Amino acid sequence: MNMKQCGDWKKMCSSDSIGSDLTSICGTHPTPSPVPPQPSCVENPLMGNCSHFQYPVEKAATNIAKLCLSMPQMIGCSVYRRCLSGAVLGKYCNEFSIWGDICFVDSMQKMDGCGDYVSMCKAGSLVPQCKTETIPKMITTSKTTLDVINMCSQMDMPGCSSCTSSKCGDPLFSISQVCLSMEMERCLGWTTMCQSIAADGEGGHMSFFCGKDPSHLAAVPLMRMYFHTGYLDYVLFKGWVATSFVQYLFSILAIIFTAMLTVFLKSWRLHSDEETRLASIQKSRESDPLLSDSRIRKRKRLVPFWKHMIPSSIQLRENCRRMIFAFFILILDYCLMLIAMSFNVGYFFAVILGVALGTLLWGHELVFSISDNCCD
Repeated sequence: MNMKQCGDWKKMCSSDSIGSDLTSICGTHPTPSPVPPQPSCVENPLMGNCSHFQYPVEKAATNIAKLCLSMPQMIGCSVYRRCLSGAVLGKYCNEFSIWGDICFVDSMQKMDGCGDYVSMCKAGSLVPQCKTETIPKMITTSKTTLDVINMCSQMDMPGCSSCTSSKCGDPLFSISQVCLSMEMERCLGWTTMCQSIAADGEGGHMSFFCGKDPSHLAAVPLMRMYFHTGYLDYVLFKGWVATSFVQYLFSILAIIFTAMLTVFLKSWRLHSDEETRLASIQKSRESDPLLSDSRIRKRKRLVPFWKHMIPSSIQLRENCRRMIFAFFILILDYCLMLIAMSFNVGYFFAVILGVALGTLLWGHELVFSISDNCCD
């Protein structure tokens, strides 16, 4: 019974100087067991008081540094390095965003340095820092590395210098450089990520990886080196990209017209050459009515070769005409060749159809006229 008069007895028995020989007076008291430590919000983030818990930012940065020391090529580590240097800004530079990028989005939960984040930010966690946004639609390190190696094996492009046939030192930087210089099929994941970042209002802050205007990537055609259908393809110029079926149809009509035009110019050139030849023959006949075409040609062959190499004033004028024809015909021919090399089925057959229609209309002019007295 705990009574007020027992105070002096309690004081005596609780003294450290009391030996075991006085146990008959003071009795035996078992040593109280230590109170178990209360679980923290890192271990049990579902507790009600965890809604006010703040994990030390310095400790989070230490864990990120540990992770990035082990695997510096990770996507989150690449972003973190640019955040520290000032090349990337915004909310994705928050330590808990970077930590989540590495441990959850990039599936590195088992790495040393992710333990606290995985435990603290599990499903249903009340810790406010676990609600920090990660990079939306972020590409993973393993897939990005494979995509970059595949693209760089096809051709040497900006960003390929840090990659070998089996690994990449900084796959996020490499794929950004490759896809900003040439949009390829394996850029789809990067494009989706950058579009999501732009939609989140952070496009300007992530321009180091996504370019100055990531929103335009939705209309960037892929480079497909095989025959394909669809209308999202470049036609000669960066601004000539059909984004609807109507625009695609007008592009096809323009290509057909261009192909017909080049046939027309070739027939016009040959017709002009034929007119010049006939005018020359007529002039020779006027000077000597007894000369036949064959004798005129034979007389020209008797002129020394070196004299043929120096054009007369009349020949120079005719050569200027031929030069103008050659200039425009070559421009159109090479443009048609590049359009066909887009491998777009519609554009390819538009080139073929245009040349065929042009030949149908002006094919008779593509053959030199042969005079009846050619064999005189």
